Amino acid sequence: MTLHLDQPLTLWLAVVSSSSAGPKVALLTGICALSAYLFYVMFYPEKF
Repeated sequence: MTLHLDQPLTLWLAVVSSSSAGPKVALLTGICALSAYLFYVMFYPEKF
């Protein structure tokens, strides 16, 4: 799973750290990504 996340995560971190509203954006997108991931895992457990 980490293999697929590495590149987008690095890109996302670069965008977040370069933006002025970094912490707020990071928190918001982090929460959204985590809830989407948990939702996906709950409904499609056979893929993991």
